[in-house]
Amino acid sequence: MSNTDRGTLLRIPIGGGDRGHDQDAAGPIVIRATGLAGIDDFAFPGSDDTVLAALDGPGQVARITPDGTHTVVLDRQDGLSDPTAVAFAGSLAYVTSAAYTTMTDPNLLLARLLR
Repeated sequence: MSNTDRGTLLRIPIGGGDRGHDQDAAGPIVIRATGLAGIDDFAFPGSDDTVLAALDGPGQVARITPDGTHTVVLDRQDGLSDPTAVAFAGSLAYVTSAAYTTMTDPNLLLARLLR
């Protein structure tokens, strides 16, 4: 899950209960990454814990690795205008821009993922 106000990406393990505990119980919340101003939506582009996240405040999409480091991979120069969601289909990333603060060019950006 993400916390927009705190700019954090969090992990909440689900399941794995044993000895009569609920198999669907949530485990302890772990902060996976910080410093993600305006983090909104995110998605997993592959089978590992790498995440692509929409950062609507700065108008960016960041790649967040399992160790919590992050790199901006798309920004306003690529056509983003307050990105709010990220989704994947094959090697394509779909990023919606709401333009709710810029009031300029709400759009859907398609980007090819390099693996």
